Amino acid sequence: MKKLFFVLSVFVIVFSACGDRQAQSGLTIGVMSSTDLLPYAIARKKGFFDRHGVNVTIQKFYSANDRDAAFQSNSIDGTIIDLTGAIIQQANGIDLVVTSKEYGVFHILTNDTTIHSMSGLKGKELASSKNTVIDFVIDMALKSEGLSAKDIHRQEVNKIPVRLEMLRNHKTAATGLPEPFISIALKDGMRSIATVEELGYNVTCMVFHRNIANKKESQLKAMYAAYNEAVDYIRTHDRSDFYDILIEDLGTPEDLTEKILLPDYQKYSLPTEKDTEAVIKWLREAGLIPANYTAAQLNRQL
Repeated sequence: MKKLFFVLSVFVIVFSACGDRQAQSGLTIGVMSSTDLLPYAIARKKGFFDRHGVNVTIQKFYSANDRDAAFQSNSIDGTIIDLTGAIIQQANGIDLVVTSKEYGVFHILTNDTTIHSMSGLKGKELASSKNTVIDFVIDMALKSEGLSAKDIHRQEVNKIPVRLEMLRNHKTAATGLPEPFISIALKDGMRSIATVEELGYNVTCMVFHRNIANKKESQLKAMYAAYNEAVDYIRTHDRSDFYDILIEDLGTPEDLTEKILLPDYQKYSLPTEKDTEAVIKWLREAGLIPANYTAAQLNRQL
């Protein structure tokens, strides 16, 4: 009887230890090569995650579809995504929460010397990825100049490099791009005619599965403490101090490390109500989310 009690006691201790390790096994986030990634990449490479006692694995994706599939199948804990995608997923039953605002850079560019603003696109073709943040930025830019989606001819092209090539080869009048593709286009002589910053929106975010955010709240707080330290690092160091990260993690061509457009990174915060409501309104009007959807359960303050 004593032997049986001892065996059971050992089993309980081992099982509990495994459970503790599983609960504290760290965080895995999915990312793509974009300006949103920079503070996290710096936090990893400069040891800020280690300093704050959190193990953060950064998993790179080269397709938004692959990234979303990994998140929806629980292969990753969280991901950097645009607000349009986060809200669509939540409205369709994915139990996620937005844990922070991120800093994606998006421009609408043209290779047509006769086009100087969005109004110059009236009646012309514009390559876009359907129902994405790029589509949102295009519609907001058109609206800012008194135009509507009906005033242009949209070409649905989901792959960013393909859209850049179409622009370069005059197969479309304009397109929407993120960094580092913006800097590549500008280097090749293309011109920006609208930006998400000029429009006054910030529409990318980090999301986690709600159960992960609940179970690993202390790790999330530690991750964002390291993130804040990385923001301080970006603000107080010459860009040359993190050229390697721009090249290796963000995919920036070596000759563009000084020219890539970096946003004004701020310390941890949540998306603003203005940005969130603008995206929800746009998604409702496009019929992509139910009319009664609200953001009541979307954000998670840490």
